[in-house]
Amino acid sequence: MSSHRIARRRAEGDCRTDSLPAPPRPPNPEQGRGRGLLITDALAARWGIQRSGGGLTVWAEVLIRASGSNT
Repeated sequence: MSSHRIARRRAEGDCRTDSLPAPPRPPNPEQGRGRGLLITDALAARWGIQRSGGGLTVWAEVLIRASGSNT
């Protein structure tokens, strides 16, 4: 018999800037950057930004289905 549970995983990324990023919005198709927070917002259960020593840390939590075995 198998069971399924939901697990939460957190990822963080640091950047060396003091300015807060703009809210997620569709990027200009001509630009090769500016999609990070848009993708994060689409995939994460929740995410946020906190100030850290030399800049900012963006964190995101995603929910995954974890399979287990009850044998």
